Amino acid sequence: MLVYICNFDMKLLFHPYEADWGSQALLDRLASRPVPYTLLTGDSFDRVKQLFDSMWAEYNDSNVWRHLLLKTQMLEVLVLLDRSLAEVTPELRPSLNPSTKERSVWPVIAYIQQHYREPIALTDLAERFHFHSTYLSERIKKQLGITFLDFIHDLRLRHACSLLLATDLPVTAVSLEAGFGSFQTFSRVFRKSMQMTPAAYRLTSKASQTST
Repeated sequence: MLVYICNFDMKLLFHPYEADWGSQALLDRLASRPVPYTLLTGDSFDRVKQLFDSMWAEYNDSNVWRHLLLKTQMLEVLVLLDRSLAEVTPELRPSLNPSTKERSVWPVIAYIQQHYREPIALTDLAERFHFHSTYLSERIKKQLGITFLDFIHDLRLRHACSLLLATDLPVTAVSLEAGFGSFQTFSRVFRKSMQMTPAAYRLTSKASQTST
């Protein structure tokens, strides 16, 4: 059995100068599914495997219009995933009635992923995307399963971890580069999530890489 875990930048689907091609509606449908995975067989499996192999090759190349081809292939994968899930739980298919459909928060999530290194306040996001701040907070938690603040911290921690491993920047500089407003906040959030200090994480990770 092959298990595919695909992480991709939201800018792939929500480029500021391109139409979203139905990406928002598709992601909303997938997020409403009770199960976030599926078992593919036969032609569906062969097609998805072909798409992932093609995307991997395209990602590692530098051909012109690469991002457009990756976008179309990623959308096809998501469509096949939604169709497969719909066969398992067709009665849970979300309503497409515009009068009952909630506004999508995926553009907000994509914006956060693009700007997490900058100061971001929930109230500013709500104003920018024309949501009430309390409602936006609830929708983000419903969509992602974590709070707005936890989402921001997770993005910044991932960036900080990559900097700790790939650079020799001082830990204080890493915290600022990752978007944390203060070293104290960075240290507290890092220790809570990783169960060690940033300096200890750098030493432990590099020692592990050296030993392997």
